Amino acid sequence: MNRLAALITLLLLASLLPAQLIDPFFMRHSSRCADGNIRLRWEGLDAIECYYSNAGADWQQATSEQISTGTQQALIPFQFGQQLKYRLRMQVEELGQSLTMMHAPRLDSDAFPPSLGQLGLISSDAVGDSVTIYAPMLDLTDTWLGASENKLYATLANASGSFPTMNSLTSYNIYMMMIFNPETVADSVAYAMVYGGIPLLLPSGLYKLGIGEGMVPEFAQLGAVQSTVSGGKLWLACNIQDLANDPDFGGWPSASGTLLFVGATMRVTVDLGSGTPEFGFGDYAGTALAYFDDHRYLAMANSLPQISNLSLNQQSGLLTFDYLDAEGDFPLTMEFVDAGGNSFSPQPLSLDYSQSVSYSALISPIPKQGELRVSDNDIDLVTIPWEWVSNSDPGTVPAALNCRMPNPLRSSEAPWRLSLDGLGKGLLKLEVFNLRGQNLGSIVSRECNSPRLELTWDGRLNGRRLGSGLYLLRISQGNSLREQRFIIQK
Repeated sequence: MNRLAALITLLLLASLLPAQLIDPFFMRHSSRCADGNIRLRWEGLDAIECYYSNAGADWQQATSEQISTGTQQALIPFQFGQQLKYRLRMQVEELGQSLTMMHAPRLDSDAFPPSLGQLGLISSDAVGDSVTIYAPMLDLTDTWLGASENKLYATLANASGSFPTMNSLTSYNIYMMMIFNPETVADSVAYAMVYGGIPLLLPSGLYKLGIGEGMVPEFAQLGAVQSTVSGGKLWLACNIQDLANDPDFGGWPSASGTLLFVGATMRVTVDLGSGTPEFGFGDYAGTALAYFDDHRYLAMANSLPQISNLSLNQQSGLLTFDYLDAEGDFPLTMEFVDAGGNSFSPQPLSLDYSQSVSYSALISPIPKQGELRVSDNDIDLVTIPWEWVSNSDPGTVPAALNCRMPNPLRSSEAPWRLSLDGLGKGLLKLEVFNLRGQNLGSIVSRECNSPRLELTWDGRLNGRRLGSGLYLLRISQGNSLREQRFIIQK
């Protein structure tokens, strides 16, 4: 195996990640409920681990469960006035490699070394594997990461529990946490916190790592690192600004707020006559795509949600309104009940509750009066009465739009068949939104005069294929509207 094949694979992996860069989880929280817990919810079909830290304590794993297709939930203990941090971690397969997608644990100080309980595990690596050179000290087993406002932290464990840097006058060991900015990664360029001790050639520090002529690694120092070996582990830290100052790295924070981390080891042999170093890979550990969203919840008391712009169209039966909560809590109770006791569940256009979220539902039969009921803690109930005050004839209600499609949509089965009915005459639009409420593009936007329409879709919008995830399909024609969620899977 080529001694640089591992590095090249990692660079390729970083360059193919843009579809994963936007945080795919859409985490949101309720207020504190009667049982003393808040409800954390997020999107995903895979096994996703949820961790929380109350009042600066070490991270603990919460028990999570699937509560509906694509939506998971964990109950987290919370006291008003207490600061809560929370994050997610999951593992997926990319290019035949295991990739950990995780929120980087946020440290509240720049103390070094931090406690291991304040960091997040990237992965555990098998003992006995190697790239070209095997030695217990080069055999990585576990890696962790974390971040403060100013620093990146990494911890490495190996099979020997020791991290010697010098084997002889001509043989040295290097231990690295490699760092990529997936948005700006260039061919054969990476960054690394390096722990080593090669006099004059490669002391410990923060480096830009490239591949020069003859596929030989090249190191250019950008700054210093903090390093120590303690408890059988290697602890490293660097200043984020030293990375951001390099023009090839890109500004920080980036648009996606993500970095890619890979632990690696190398052995360097120096020819005493020429001073030429020869590099050989030892091992590389699991890869992590880290999201630098700082998920925190701090509330002194619960504020009731605010509802505005409540409207029920008497022609289409479309109920719309806006929801806003001062603490960013999502609603645990959300229903419209008509005078006959029939209940309807309005659906959100976005899952970003840090701002106002638009809701809608199709109500049939269309009532003359009803009541919207909302609660963010299943204790305090906000009720908004609604009554139709117009004397005009509502006229004929158009048939409800309907779309039949596979769900989930599996990439291997594309193109997919979509069947629409309940159509009338006029401009028909099929638009796709992400769960932040961003319009990603239209599948269809054209005049339609038939009550039914059959079409196929290959998952592309504006020439680009959508990645795996949860989306919202909005179908509209005249006063008729339908919204439904769907999932794209590999």
